[in-house]
Order: sequence, then structure tokens, then C-alpha cells
Amino acid sequence: MIFLKIDKIVKNIEDEIYLNKENSIVKIKELKSISIENNNYYGIIKAEILMCKIMYLNFEYKLALEKLLSIQDELLQKKEKELSIEVTKELGDYYIFIKDFSVALNYYKLALKLLVKYPKKNIEWRIYNNIAVIYTEIKDYNVAIDYYFKALEIQNEFNESINIVLYLNIGETFKKNGEYEVAINYLKFIKDVISCDPDKCDFYENIIDLHLADIYFQMDKIDKASILFDGKIDKIIANAKISMCLDLLLVYCKFLLKTNADNILYYLEIGLQYSKKNNALELMMEFLFLISTYYCDSNVKTSKFYFKEAIEVNKKIIEKLNKERGLRLKENINILN
Repeated sequence: MIFLKIDKIVKNIEDEIYLNKENSIVKIKELKSISIENNNYYGIIKAEILMCKIMYLNFEYKLALEKLLSIQDELLQKKEKELSIEVTKELGDYYIFIKDFSVALNYYKLALKLLVKYPKKNIEWRIYNNIAVIYTEIKDYNVAIDYYFKALEIQNEFNESINIVLYLNIGETFKKNGEYEVAINYLKFIKDVISCDPDKCDFYENIIDLHLADIYFQMDKIDKASILFDGKIDKIIANAKISMCLDLLLVYCKFLLKTNADNILYYLEIGLQYSKKNNALELMMEFLFLISTYYCDSNVKTSKFYFKEAIEVNKKIIEKLNKERGLRLKENINILN
């Protein structure tokens, strides 16, 4: 009975941790307290792993990685191979978050090998979903879609409820692959599903509308895009969730620039501010280029300043990529050993 209660708390945290970190922290503390009280080692370890996720979501990268590796060492010493799958998967999540996709992929492959011996469907579908995220990030959309459908197949085997994020990811990937009608169908389907869940409706409905607006913008259906864009970014900013949606804010800024909107600079500055805060170099560069474009007719000096800033960020991106290539082979060999 206590295991089922702990498992339910874990699932609730995993479903909302990206959406509501503060509430998740409260639940993680509750999870750890109940687990200690009932001498449940699984719950204690899961609480520690989930706190590591909170750490790196708060950009405490070094602390999160050190803690995850420490947990992994403890589990290996105790020969807790089933629990070590959880940490291996979380290390993959960590490396996705810092955009080191090659290392993340190796952790996921290792976790999948362990799952052959210790099958856990609730972990397996999440790994396939995250592998799909990697292929989406590197723009290999057809491979990504295959992995998303694999995740969907596994998720449907053990869970009757529809996972919003998984369907949203599928819709977004079809969008990026230029398959707009298919993307629209998936996004509208999941929008209908969440309309029955008031706790998740508002945030996800805004996200879905922004994706739909982006599609109509790409299809040059400006009127439809305008209706869907209207007020959505402001709601996300008001709810302090804009860090999760910088790519959609960037699309909105491009839309405002094309339609010659008066308030574009406000959104561009927010995008630049949060991309700097998140150390999201590619997005930072994009926002700088857009600000440069905004000023190109009215203030050439300011436009040149932001253009030079964008070029400097681009140099940092290249340096980062070169450094990662140099370290990756050694890190990958260590993981596989």
C-alpha cells in the first residue's frame, strides 16, 4: 500500500516538475519524509534524483551532476541495478538540458540495455520520448517521429490516460518537419483533451495556441496567426513561465516584426533578458539579430551595435561546439566503460 502511495507521488511530481517547480519541491520533501518514515529506499532515492532535476532546472549544473554521480556510485556499491536505471535516465535528462546530446544519447542507450533485464515501462517510454527530443533538436525529424511513436506505443500499453507533453512533442515535430496539417491535427486533438482538465488547461492551451499560430504564420495565414497569438505570450509572462517558451517568444517577435507591430521591442528585450539568464546562446543570438533588424531603419548605430553583439555570441557558440567535440569522445568512452 505504501509503495503505491509513493509511486503515485513520484508520478505526480514527474508530470508537473517542469510546469511548477515550487510545488514540486514541496511534494519531493513530502516524498522523502514518507519514504524515510516507512524505510522505503526507492522513495528516498527517487526524492534525491528529483531534487537533482530541480537543481539543474535552476541552473545549478555542477551541483546537480555531482549529486547524480554520487547517487549512482552509492547504488552501484549496493548493487541496486534497478534503481541505477533511474539515475542513468536522469543523467541523460541532465545532458539534454545542457544540450550535450551525444552524451545524453549514450546514457539513454545504457538505460535501455538495463531495462531489457529489469523492464519498467514507465521509464522506457520516457527514454524513447527524450531520444526523440534529441533527434528533434538536431533536426532529424523523421527519426524523431519514429521514436515518439515508439514512446506512444509503450505509454499506451500501461497507462490509459493521455500524456499531454508527448502528444505536444509529436505535434511540434511534425510542425518543424513542415507537415503542417498533421501537426494541426495532433495539436487540436490534445487541446480538446486538456479542455477537460482545468489544472493543466490554461498553460498548455496557451502553448498549443502558440504552436498553431506559428504554423499559420509559416503558411502565411496572418489573420489566423494573429488571433491565436493574441494575448498568449502575455499570459505566459504573467505566470512566470516564459523561460520555458523562449522559442515561441522568438516566433512571436518575428511575427510582430513582419506585421510592423508597435510593441515589438518590449518582447525582444524580454527574450534577450531570459536567453542570457538561461545561457541559451542560440536564442540569444537570434534575439540580438532581430533587435538589430528592428533598429536598422531608425538608428543605424544601435543596429550595428546589436549586430556586433550577435556576431560575438555566434563566436561563443562555435567555440563551445569545438570544445564539446574535443571532450565528447573521452566522455563517451567513460560512459560505455
